[in-house]
Amino acid sequence: MKYTKEFSEIFNHPSRGEFLCRAIRPSDKEGLVMALKDLSIESRKKRFLTLKKGFTEKELKIFTEVDFVRHVALAILKVVDQSFEPVGTVRFFVDEDNLERAEFAITILDKFQGLGIGNYLFDHLCEAAKERGIKELYGTASTENNKIVKLMKKKGEVKSKVITHGILELSLKLG
Repeated sequence: MKYTKEFSEIFNHPSRGEFLCRAIRPSDKEGLVMALKDLSIESRKKRFLTLKKGFTEKELKIFTEVDFVRHVALAILKVVDQSFEPVGTVRFFVDEDNLERAEFAITILDKFQGLGIGNYLFDHLCEAAKERGIKELYGTASTENNKIVKLMKKKGEVKSKVITHGILELSLKLG
């Protein structure tokens, strides 16, 4: 499998330079905390469906201690001199009741949105899902989050339904 704990790949963006896409690691906890602070209020509401102010220790453990079997998570980092700046993450958790489905989430910091980085990261997530026999990705999003619907539609037919006021359930069949 390509998408394991060892996965790492350089991505050269045409106008923004070099990025590193790699597997999430337990050492990324601090980076996630810093990245959340860099997300705008609007982006936090669209991603977490609430104004997320911080992560609990349990959340940080779940988000960074990944098995790469039923939970796959990738980070993308901007290469800046000899260090790395957090840019975004993408992940999925395999549905325990249906091993051919997985719930996914993606977060890209505001200043990197609209540059194709989310597309790049989502492509990797879809490939990682296919490697594991997953046939459908699903998730929830704010009805105001047009970017996620647009991103998913680039990969295929998206089904959506309003599950409660202001919240959509989205699904994408993987080809």
